[in-house]
Amino acid sequence: MMKKRYALILLISILAFVCGVAGCARDDNNKEADEPTLLQVPQNIAAENRVVTWDIVENATGYLVEFAGTEYEVEDNRFELYFFTGQGNKYIRVKAIGDGVKYDDSNWAAETIKISALTQNGYDEKGFEFTLLEDKSGYELSRGNANLKGIITLPGSFEGLPVKRIAADAFNLDTAGGAATIYNTVTTGIVLPNGLESIGERAFSHIAKLQRIVIPDTVTEIGASAFADCKNLTYVKLSKGLKSIPASCFFLTKLSELVLPDSIESIGNYAFASKLNSNLTTQAVESELSSVVIPASVKSIGAFAFFGREKLETISLAGSDNLETLGSKAFGGTAWYEAQADGLIILGDIL
Repeated sequence: MMKKRYALILLISILAFVCGVAGCARDDNNKEADEPTLLQVPQNIAAENRVVTWDIVENATGYLVEFAGTEYEVEDNRFELYFFTGQGNKYIRVKAIGDGVKYDDSNWAAETIKISALTQNGYDEKGFEFTLLEDKSGYELSRGNANLKGIITLPGSFEGLPVKRIAADAFNLDTAGGAATIYNTVTTGIVLPNGLESIGERAFSHIAKLQRIVIPDTVTEIGASAFADCKNLTYVKLSKGLKSIPASCFFLTKLSELVLPDSIESIGNYAFASKLNSNLTTQAVESELSSVVIPASVKSIGAFAFFGREKLETISLAGSDNLETLGSKAFGGTAWYEAQADGLIILGDIL
């Protein structure tokens, strides 16, 4: 009887040991199954026009790039070297980033890339001319030898660097200053690139068939007379960060609607005038502009700023307390002005 009892105890012990070992094996297997998988190392790192690319790594949430001793995290399989103005062979490393749950970061992939010297002045395949900015951060664009017919889409970059500025007189054909104005009669539309920061003086003036223009929100500066004498320009969307509408910027245009962004602080002389002055009627255009709201941010309005907009009957000052300067005949020749009674005229809280 004792032998049977010992045999039963021994059998139970063996079974417990076997089950324990099997359980541990299962736990070890589960542990291995739960460990994140190492992502594949990025392949085929290459550079062209200061843009580094590599093959997409499956399941990567992004990439980490090490260049010149600094690490940069990017979402896509490309790294733009716009900030780097040097040249020559440069060492770069890239690794794929995992989610930390199913996938771990990959190992680093390293490559030596060749970065060419920046072109000081050059042309693209369409004939646009590009001039390197003094700080080497981008290019200034002018028409060069490009075909101006139809709708022109301006390029946003050249040799890997962004187009930041439109040159003065870039698309203005009337640069000689003769007695008779020379108009651009072949361009029907202009598409400005995102990333553009400034537009030079007279850059788009005298484009007779231009009807609308959308200025990207990246533009913070527009030169004087930039769109002057675009006689058929009826619509303009101004950039949100623009602080100044310079002198004659939209002089002699056919604007039918105008929305001034809340960032505007100054409106220059003749900025939106549709006539030169009351004595000269030869330089005049008809305009359907009937109302305008001057934002509270505006501190100064120049002389003749809205002069001659005959159908402009509603003028609203969002914050007249902030207005410090109101130029002579700023709203002269408008329906609003003509509707005022003889004597002193009050606009908002301004005499």
